[in-house]
Amino acid sequence: MITRCLSSLLLCLLCALSPAFGWPPVRHVGKVEHVDWDEGLVVVDQLGQKGRHERRVIHVLTDTPIVSVRRPRPWDAYEQVDLTLFEVVVGDFVVIESNEHEGRLLALRITVVEPDPRGRLRP
Repeated sequence: MITRCLSSLLLCLLCALSPAFGWPPVRHVGKVEHVDWDEGLVVVDQLGQKGRHERRVIHVLTDTPIVSVRRPRPWDAYEQVDLTLFEVVVGDFVVIESNEHEGRLLALRITVVEPDPRGRLRP
């Protein structure tokens, strides 16, 4: 009985404190439609449920890490290069990890995935 009460209390405590500590980041994957450097915004078109396109407006802070990754050859490890928001362009394929903050999506990390250097898709 005591164990059941303690586990219920612990569960209630975790549920109450989870929003205070922040939820795990949400990942958005898609192509960049628009970049607004002055406002610090990136607009991403991603495929949602049932193949519908969803447009996400994500705010980017000046200290948000932005990197580019590419694999020179299929057997090599990924190479990572630091970027700035000015180097993110329309058409880039990105993975953005974000959290909701004051009703808007705030980028925690942006990864630009560079295409295969040979210009073809992998089998």
